[in-house]
Amino acid sequence: MSSCKKSSSLTNYIALLTLFVGLMTVFTSNVSAQENVWTANYERRENISKHKAVQRNSFPTEFKLFDLNAAPLRQQLFSIVDGQDAARQGSIVISIPNADGEIELFEVFEASNFEPELQARFPGIRAFSGRGITDQFATLKLSF
Repeated sequence: MSSCKKSSSLTNYIALLTLFVGLMTVFTSNVSAQENVWTANYERRENISKHKAVQRNSFPTEFKLFDLNAAPLRQQLFSIVDGQDAARQGSIVISIPNADGEIELFEVFEASNFEPELQARFPGIRAFSGRGITDQFATLKLSF
């Protein structure tokens, strides 16, 4: 009887270990996809455009710059919309740099306000809203 219990415990252990490895694989692939969206920009600050259109009265002395690879972000955002029926609201988790240059996570869902006929004419224009995960008080609004 004890060998039966050991076999059952081993089977449970293997099942839990397999589940854990599977979840870590999914999480890691999601995080690596996010890393392809934002890359740190270490260009010299003197090279930042000082054109009148972007001129400010005050400019921070310390800041971090990021380059956005828009194509993967757009693909992630539109994965919410693709194949969704009106009754089912999907969401994804994306990363966005905050004002301090730290990456924050947001749960994002579609929030388009086009009438159905107008949305059918312009399916590539969507609005999204997000709730902060890293900072529960943060909100996000963006359009593509």
